[in-house]
Amino acid sequence: MLRFICQSYVKRPWIFIGRYLHPSLERLVKLAESPGPTGCLRESPSEEFSRILQDLRIGDVWKWTWRHRLVGMDRLLSEYAAGQGWRQLRMLDIGASDGITALDTVEYIKATNKIPVVITTVERDTRVLCVARRGVTLYFTPSSRRPFLVRLGCFALFLEPMQGLEGFLFNKRAERLGSRYARILEREDITHARAISLINPAVRRCAEIEICERNLFDPEPAWRGAYDAVRASNVLNLAYYPEARIREALGLLHGYLREGGALLASRNVIGGRGETELGALWRKQGNVFTRISSLQQLPEIAGVIDTFSCA
Repeated sequence: MLRFICQSYVKRPWIFIGRYLHPSLERLVKLAESPGPTGCLRESPSEEFSRILQDLRIGDVWKWTWRHRLVGMDRLLSEYAAGQGWRQLRMLDIGASDGITALDTVEYIKATNKIPVVITTVERDTRVLCVARRGVTLYFTPSSRRPFLVRLGCFALFLEPMQGLEGFLFNKRAERLGSRYARILEREDITHARAISLINPAVRRCAEIEICERNLFDPEPAWRGAYDAVRASNVLNLAYYPEARIREALGLLHGYLREGGALLASRNVIGGRGETELGALWRKQGNVFTRISSLQQLPEIAGVIDTFSCA
């Protein structure tokens, strides 16, 4: 529950120590304003920004991301677009985190297929709000006025559910503190709360990417039949949603695709030897999705998509 705030992303020479460190959210503001490498980390602001998000968990969801982690899915999309003779690509990217993989897709399709690309990214939380109250700074998201972090100087209380012994000892206490600070926020006017963007600065400078902050399950009638492709990577997982909820999401995504459009679903599994990309591409055909191509391994929801039918 108690965390020490690091200047930037958390380096973990020892796992035991690393779990008690938390990246500075204020660092994201400086990176968004910086045109080039900053400090002693010889990385671009964009790279450091994504590294910080790797250590950020909000609403019990990791904001884990970095460049080129969806190269397999970009290849499947490129091959499908070429085979269909598409002259442009309009894609909806669900759960895009800081948007850096959407930027990868823009660059890959433009370079490989030589066609214009426009991507709309959908993320529930594209910013964190913060207010100073009673000597501490409360960090929360617009979708939830319940603080996930309470900071005082170099130390903070992390109020998300924790695992293992720490969770056993402190989850109930964190729940009580979270409810207490949530009640404080309910009485406050947060219209002037300071916002910290969770969108990568390189993405914000890309004219081909539109950022949309909304819940995946909130229907958008204006999107019906508007997209050539819809991608759901590392979001429609059974660890996050039950199968019935995933089928509900598929119904919405089916409606957003035009006939013959592509649904891409994938998950990146992190193991001892690195990260493995699991994914496949389906074509919208009438009321169903037909699987067209895949990576070496299918995502865990492949069977759900194969049997999906929109009544």
